[in-house]
Amino acid sequence: MTNKENWLESAARRAERETWTLGWNLSHLAELEGISSHEFAAELKCDTATVQWLSICKCPGGERFAEDVEQIASRFSLDVKRLAGLIRRANAVTALADSGHTTSAGMLLAARDREDEDKS
Repeated sequence: MTNKENWLESAARRAERETWTLGWNLSHLAELEGISSHEFAAELKCDTATVQWLSICKCPGGERFAEDVEQIASRFSLDVKRLAGLIRRANAVTALADSGHTTSAGMLLAARDREDEDKS
């Protein structure tokens, strides 16, 4: 592993502790759904280094959500809809956790399955 890869991995881990980053939300989603950065990468059709770069990005939100997601997707050559869906899912999990609501992995996976069925 090169110094650049070490730096990126370290920065992504640090970002998981900063509430303003995508890393914060993605880490909550990963914990609840029991998934890894490899699975995020598969969902987004990118490599794990790209997921690490995403982790250090500011989390889109508010009125500029769509614009911010488009900018991030363009920067990393990602599908906008896939990225937006992942971010929305991560934001929902984080919001529920922050509000004190308990969620089960089964409930979220069921919702995710339903979403997958709707796309078919």
